[in-house]
Amino acid sequence: MGVAVAVLLAFTVLLSPPAPAQTTVGGVCGRTAEVRDALLARVQEDDADVTDCSLVTSAHLEALTGTLALFSMRITGLESGDFAGLSNLVTLYLSGNELTELPAGIFDGLANLTTLSLYNNDLRTLPVGVFDGLANLENLYLYRNDLRTLPDGIFVRLAKLSGLHMIGNPGTASFLPTADAGTDQEAEPSATVRLDGSASSRVGPWGTNISHDWAVADGEGNPVTGITLTGADTATPSFVMPATESDGGFVFTLTVQGRGHSSQNPYKSTASVSVTFKALGELEVTSVALASAP
Repeated sequence: MGVAVAVLLAFTVLLSPPAPAQTTVGGVCGRTAEVRDALLARVQEDDADVTDCSLVTSAHLEALTGTLALFSMRITGLESGDFAGLSNLVTLYLSGNELTELPAGIFDGLANLTTLSLYNNDLRTLPVGVFDGLANLENLYLYRNDLRTLPDGIFVRLAKLSGLHMIGNPGTASFLPTADAGTDQEAEPSATVRLDGSASSRVGPWGTNISHDWAVADGEGNPVTGITLTGADTATPSFVMPATESDGGFVFTLTVQGRGHSSQNPYKSTASVSVTFKALGELEVTSVALASAP
């Protein structure tokens, strides 16, 4: 009887469908050791029953908000899926490690991240599009790395960026946006003139994610108050040439700066263009009328 029961139980086990596995995003246990342990510790703050990385589910990861701190852990490399599933994380600190590169897509899915700190590493370059998914990023810390070049357009999708810090990199001077104020022009009095700075920063790390600011001075560099620029914060403002000619015309200076500019980190450049009065030429005499003799 005992043997029959054992055989029946064995068949029951074989025929029973397996228990549904707990879903994980990319597998927490297979992530970089420091990331795995930090995630497990954060999950355990809210769920003490999670005693092992294999028990971390996608629901656990999605519930993580606030900060994930990975300061000064001597991390030399990361896996592309290390931060998968952390869609509600707000701050990620990776500062003070030994990272020389980042895998493509490392920050994909971090839709609510507002602060990313990567300073004091050894990053030499960044993957194309590495920040493209960070639509809500406001603060990006990249200072004190070994960055010499940046991919074109790497900051172009960071529409909310207000604090970008890149000092202490060998290539900082080459990261600036490029200003182009267009070509010099001549215009008649009272004519409408359109300036053209649209060629600014078509290449470079900011791409079109820049601001425009125009200023006007006379030919000797003195500020001019009698000219009103319509659209002075756009690439193509316009103005009306004064009705009275002035010597030297006017000089318009365009300042473009990348998103995230601050007084401590002025990622900007300038260019100038002159607009002078068009010479009307000498009067051409076609006929002369003479009065009759007295």
